[in-house]
This record gives sequence, structure tokens and C-alpha cells, in this order.
Amino acid sequence: MLGFYNYGVILTYLSLASSVLGILATLNGPHITLAIVCLMVSGFLDAFDGTVARTRKNATDQEKSFGIQIDSLCDMVCFGVLPVCIGGACGLRRPWQVALLALFVLAALIRLAYYNVMEMEHKNVDEEGQRFFRGLPVTSVAIILPIVYGIIMYCKLFQWTQIVLPLMFACIGMGYVTRIKIKKPTIYGTIALIIFGAFVMAAILFFRFSILKR
Repeated sequence: MLGFYNYGVILTYLSLASSVLGILATLNGPHITLAIVCLMVSGFLDAFDGTVARTRKNATDQEKSFGIQIDSLCDMVCFGVLPVCIGGACGLRRPWQVALLALFVLAALIRLAYYNVMEMEHKNVDEEGQRFFRGLPVTSVAIILPIVYGIIMYCKLFQWTQIVLPLMFACIGMGYVTRIKIKKPTIYGTIALIIFGAFVMAAILFFRFSILKR
């Protein structure tokens, strides 16, 4: 079989599977809350896939390159396609809204391709040897979108969805292609983000079930 199969890519594959489930959720119902949860699960898994992959000390150069490519391809589906599907499920279908969603996906694609080039050329390291993101990481949508969605649900601002969500996608897309440097979080920072994300997920589920009971 083509490809490389080892524990270093398991989390990446699970992240993709979660996002595929989320995409299907937007097409059936749509079940937006389930899709949001799937997006966050993909974000959680992505937070540690690189750490797990780096534990393979005997990985060949081909396996490392494969890991970089497969991670970006999965990220495109998880944090590019799925968020747009969620936007469509929320009713963003006007021409200007569709245009912003398309630009969001394009920005994610450009950012991931640029990241791959820089990673392979080892240019994502500054003078002090600290690794950083160039531009807003695509995984950021896995926490920003749920927060915005949660605020809309909690404050019952459903009438603003058609304006707030497109502007959110536009801002995130611009962040993807800006040349700002953002240092990667430490392991403790990653854990803190995951705990915060878990809180956001629990809040969204609570708000959702509270609405259903009324």
C-alpha cells in the first residue's frame, strides 16, 4: 500500500475523521452544534499530533516529509473546508458571504502551502532558535469559531449571524496570510488552550440542550 503507516500520523488521521463527521453533520439536518464539536475535537487532536510524531527518533526523511504533507492536507479539510461548511449550514449563502467564505478557504490554502515550504527549508526558526508561526495558524479557527458561535447562542444574537460570521471568516482569513510572527505555545500553553477549549465546548453543549428543553 502507498503511504506510511505508524503511530506518528494516527492523531492526524483521527482529526480528519472527526472533521469528515462534522462535514456530514452540516449536510444532514444540519446539526451545527455537532459540527462545531467535531471542529474542536480536530483542533484538540491537532494540538498533539506534531508532538507525537516527533517522538519517533528513527523516522526517515521520507516519513518526515510525508508527515508534513499529510498534516497540511488534513488541516485543509479540518480547518478550511469544515468551517466553511458550518458557515453554509448557518445560512451564509448570499453572494458577498459566499465570496468571503471562498477567500477564507483560499487564505488557508496559501498559508498551509507557505508553511510547508518554510518548514522544509527550516526557515520557521528565529535567531534565538524559537519556533514560530508565520501568520495566524489555521487551527485558530477551531477555537475562534466555537467562541463566536457560543456567544451568539448565549446572547441570543441569532439575527446577527449573517453579519458576524462572515466578518469573522474575513478577519481570520486575513490573519492567515499576514506576515506577523506568533510563537508556538509551550506544552503548558497547549494544555491551557485545550482546557479552555473543553470549557467552551461544554458551554456550547449546555446552551444547546438548554434551548432544546424550552
